[in-house]
Amino acid sequence: MNNKGVVAIIELIISLVALFVAYGILFPGFSYQNRWGDASVIIKARDIILTTDRIGTLYNYSFNATHLQPFLNNVVKQNLVSWTETAGTFRSSITVACNCTVNETAFLIYWIGKVHVNDRDVTIDFVPTTLDNIYPFSDALLIVGYKNTNPYIQQIRDYMKSGNGVVEIVDFPTAASVDSDRVQTEIFGIGSQVAVPVPTYDEFMIPAVGVTSDIKYTPYKYFYHLPVTMKGNALTPCPAGCGNCPYPTILRGDFTMRTRNYSIWICNSTGVLIDTNGDGSADNSYSAGNSFSLVDGGTPYNFKLNYVESNTTIDISFRPVFQFTNFINSPQNVQPLPNPLSSRILVRGCTAGCSQTKPGVILNSSVGNVAWMANFSSQGWPAPAGHDHMELIASLLLWASNKNAQQVSLGNVKTGFLTSYINAVNKDMYEAYKFNLGLGFPF
Repeated sequence: MNNKGVVAIIELIISLVALFVAYGILFPGFSYQNRWGDASVIIKARDIILTTDRIGTLYNYSFNATHLQPFLNNVVKQNLVSWTETAGTFRSSITVACNCTVNETAFLIYWIGKVHVNDRDVTIDFVPTTLDNIYPFSDALLIVGYKNTNPYIQQIRDYMKSGNGVVEIVDFPTAASVDSDRVQTEIFGIGSQVAVPVPTYDEFMIPAVGVTSDIKYTPYKYFYHLPVTMKGNALTPCPAGCGNCPYPTILRGDFTMRTRNYSIWICNSTGVLIDTNGDGSADNSYSAGNSFSLVDGGTPYNFKLNYVESNTTIDISFRPVFQFTNFINSPQNVQPLPNPLSSRILVRGCTAGCSQTKPGVILNSSVGNVAWMANFSSQGWPAPAGHDHMELIASLLLWASNKNAQQVSLGNVKTGFLTSYINAVNKDMYEAYKFNLGLGFPF
């Protein structure tokens, strides 16, 4: 082959290489990647949630990680990381930053430190705090007794930014102590007015029927459905009316409402004897789930025995319509009122058939859930506190508490997917919430 032939072959090879390069540039290769792995994780999370719902364990699992985790360990692959969140209802463990005395803190823990509702335990822990440095790992702030809160308005605002609420149990000494305090005027939305005479009794303002947006709706619902715990604290021989007592001696306790004590004997794990008229003797026996009435001054007040727990405590819920003996004791020249006057009054004191009224509880939600409550115990706790007062405080604290989903520390999760499910229960009260189940790849 002569030189011209060699040159021609070389030119042909160069042309072919150039052609292949140009083809790769002009017509790049197509690569398809599917996301079936991600879709499989999402479907798995949905299946897990629906399964727990169908077998009746979703509510328990939503609020009890001890019960949920073994179930997840059995159904989730080892190469997946799982986590859960709940939002929209009060948590099972609530921490209240309490700006109050040591005795007041201990008293609150004893009376409302545990609540049993819809078959789940809710603990309410009270930890001491100052207002200039509010305990950060808490869900609500409680202020007991009058303080000049004006210097702490920014601290309170910052505390509420994450969803925490505030409840104060305060009587104001002067009109200026209300009107010149920006915490009262801007956060609680109250101002001072000329007071009416001291009320004869206090009653709830009923929210609009079926209107859940009414600010009174949720705390009103809590008061009439949230069981309050009564603890047996005195050993007594088993009364004849108990029938079958597991021990020769049983526990007796006092349920206190409208400043009167009504004795209750905890016979066994299902039944109790109740002194229904406050004379100290057992009148009738009741089992968990029964309704009963307690009589004061000839007027019956209705209740439900929700639970009897381990022969030591019972849980009782109030039923409409309940009236408090008056606890609005503020000086007559200092009358907190909503500013401007609105439908934010939850409890009012009545004089002369309610021709004259004064607020006992005022709500506000313009910057977060907050509530002012007249100090029913201005003489110093525990007197004259009763289960009715404690039920009101618990209802306000649960309403004000943070209900946002708690942030979960996931560590080294490369990719994760959160599946949400709206669930509701209605054993003691209607409770709707969002349950989030997360599944992710650790690497």
